[in-house]
Amino acid sequence: MTDKQELIRNAVAFLTDPKAQASPLAQRVQFLEAKGLTGPEIEEAMRLANSSGPHQPHIHPQQPSYGPVYGPLPYVSPHHSPWDWRDYFITAVVSGSLAYGAVALARIRAETSAVKTAVESQQEKVDKATADVEAAVQQMREGESRARDEMREIREEVNNIREMLPKMIEKNKEAQTQSLGELQQDLKSLKTLLLSRTPSTATPAPPLPNFPPRPSIPLWQLSDSSSNGTVLPLGTSSPSIATPPPPPFLANGKGKEVDSNEP
Repeated sequence: MTDKQELIRNAVAFLTDPKAQASPLAQRVQFLEAKGLTGPEIEEAMRLANSSGPHQPHIHPQQPSYGPVYGPLPYVSPHHSPWDWRDYFITAVVSGSLAYGAVALARIRAETSAVKTAVESQQEKVDKATADVEAAVQQMREGESRARDEMREIREEVNNIREMLPKMIEKNKEAQTQSLGELQQDLKSLKTLLLSRTPSTATPAPPLPNFPPRPSIPLWQLSDSSSNGTVLPLGTSSPSIATPPPPPFLANGKGKEVDSNEP
């Protein structure tokens, strides 16, 4: 509020200045706006200037012409008053604020660009990781589905084998029984064939004839004759070499008698 009051006092002093009163009202209003005064503040300054200056009655009738201030007016260079320290301070503050704002904006833009780049890189990594996870999950699901199908097939095969095993055992038993029956039948047929080929009765072999033994020399005579040097006759032989004659006939096992001299 103090700065505004100071500006209004300066505006009143400007409006009461005879040199300023010589210039048109529009130029004075434009100058006051350049100093930072608003419309109500300019009206208040003009009111105070009119009330403080009794020797200026010509200003009051021109007050209603303050309305069209923003209309097109010919450019007239305003009367510049010398700047005091306040003007320089305000200018420095505004310039510093603008410079700081520009630097801060540039810094924020650079940081935003870096953050954006980092976020994009992170987003790419996240997308890649998400794609890898989705692929792994898809492979796991496919593997689980294949395992489930294989287990179902194995279960079906086991059930089929369980159902077929008694039938196979029964069929094998029947086949073995049939084979044993056929084997027994073949054995019976073979036995019957062998019995039909053998003769019904076998001819018994005739008894051997009983021949009397040949006469032999007693042992005491043999010992005497050997000591005397006598020779035994040809018709005699020692008992050690005396053998009975072979039988004249032999049976060949076929019910036919053959001569023993035949080859």
